Amino acid sequence: MNTLQSDIAFMSKLKLQNVITSDITCFNILPNYGSGRLQITKIIPGLFLVYNDFRVNNRVLSSDTPKTKKTYIKIDYCLNGYYKFELNNELVGMVKKGNSIFYTGVNNFTEVQYSDEVYNSFCLMCYLNDLDSSISNILGITLDEVWQFYYNLDARKDYLIINTNLQNLKILNFLGELKKNGLVNNLGLLKLRALELFLFEIYNYKSYNNAPDRYYQKTTIKKMGLIKDFIEQNITDHYKIEDLAHRFCLSKTKLKECFKHVYGVGPYSYLKNYRMKIAKDLLENSDFNILEIANRVGYTSPSKFGVAFKNTYEVNPLKYRKALNHNIRTQD
Repeated sequence: MNTLQSDIAFMSKLKLQNVITSDITCFNILPNYGSGRLQITKIIPGLFLVYNDFRVNNRVLSSDTPKTKKTYIKIDYCLNGYYKFELNNELVGMVKKGNSIFYTGVNNFTEVQYSDEVYNSFCLMCYLNDLDSSISNILGITLDEVWQFYYNLDARKDYLIINTNLQNLKILNFLGELKKNGLVNNLGLLKLRALELFLFEIYNYKSYNNAPDRYYQKTTIKKMGLIKDFIEQNITDHYKIEDLAHRFCLSKTKLKECFKHVYGVGPYSYLKNYRMKIAKDLLENSDFNILEIANRVGYTSPSKFGVAFKNTYEVNPLKYRKALNHNIRTQD
């Protein structure tokens, strides 16, 4: 377990909480850095499953990260929240809900910054030098096959980020249910599913071996923030992707691809969602009529505004306001 502790990227921000069993250890985030904890479960010699459930307030710098000479594979499956990381070559990547990130034993990021949300993930950590021949009996694969998996990942030099496939999502959901029900009582089943997950990754690697790198220049990521601010500050305007691309000196393809990578939706969808968010707030906290609210969020037609609002909140704006007023009168 000591090896694993030294390789957690922000181990300096943790403190030992307690050893639950010989195979399960928990760590708390120190209060001045955030809140939450990590739970580390030994699956077999050399293979661990880490459950992350924390909020980190500060950036994690490479100077905070203990260096390791160990040869390991790390696979992190993000279940909630996101984080942004910067690499030594000025590239920026992002891991968010539904992503899996793979890398080998040399951390080449300069900093990591988590979102304000609670970050949840399951993480597999495999130390190849600590594996023994028993893995052949347990998984039905050879040590050479595990090492080849490592070499394939290591050849990429940087991180591999993909969308977690459906097969693995089912296993992760099952692991989440075991976590809720208490790991101590379900330890054997948890180990079995963790081994299944690791085996799937070794066999499935070829299917995403050629996945494109999801990295962008730091300046491009900053432009995404400027585009988001521009959209929010000009919600009544009607502009095309070409207009945004020209304004911020980007190609249309790069703008759409990177904006969706950062914010989860394209610029048009982001604008619509933001308009509906503002409209909902105006319905709740102003005396503007439906036409006035529609105009304030960029709709000249109340009927088109009503359709957009209903598509978002499953009720038209007039009924939403009436229900809101009824609830207020009931409370009075």
